[in-house]
Amino acid sequence: SAIKTIILSENCKTIPQSAFENCFNLESVTIKSDEIAVSENAFYGCTKLALIDTSKITAYGEYAFYNCNSLKSLTMNNSVEQVPSYAFNKCTSLNSVTLSTNLKTISNFAFAEAKSLQSIALLDKVQLINVYAFANCSNLKTIQIQSKECNYFASCFDNCNNLQKVVISSTQQEFLDNNNKDNALYSLDDVCEIFNYIDSTSIQFSDSVELTELSDDNFLYREVNGSLKLIKPLEQK
Repeated sequence: SAIKTIILSENCKTIPQSAFENCFNLESVTIKSDEIAVSENAFYGCTKLALIDTSKITAYGEYAFYNCNSLKSLTMNNSVEQVPSYAFNKCTSLNSVTLSTNLKTISNFAFAEAKSLQSIALLDKVQLINVYAFANCSNLKTIQIQSKECNYFASCFDNCNNLQKVVISSTQQEFLDNNNKDNALYSLDDVCEIFNYIDSTSIQFSDSVELTELSDDNFLYREVNGSLKLIKPLEQK
């Protein structure tokens, strides 16, 4: 397609599935309505798309912006509760991401290969980060985790080779095995593996809660609903 610019009227509330898939020359989209939903594959493969007001998008479908490798910025509408699978996969120029304050789930491969992304703040309502959600984000350096109870699958930050710091603000975190949601990971090595084998000294906890429960050489745990949950490093006692 030779289309470079699209203007969506105030009456347009949903962009249908695959509506602009592989519009390789599409550069900008103007959304006149206050809110709009973007369906599955809507902008799949729009490699030149750089300008779109994502703050008006209230829901995403799978692969919605897959391989939109000119897209640099994402500001989510606060009504968004889930980033579906592959929604921003291979958005290699994406360097600024502000997540919804009501976001609960980041699905598998959602931001994988966002190779320009350097930092991400996971806000306090995030409950699940699924497999390979941020895999191959090779320039990701800082992760700030504000969620009070979030489950992580062990490969969610796979191959984030430049990760330098993880700041955890909450008192309860559960780290899960890739293949078994009921299998929590208990050891310090397991936890560091989630963050691409980051050195344990680079995992920082901002919480000051004092707990003296089950421990290994570096971390405190407590039992919650039958599983162990990571609390904070022993040196913060």
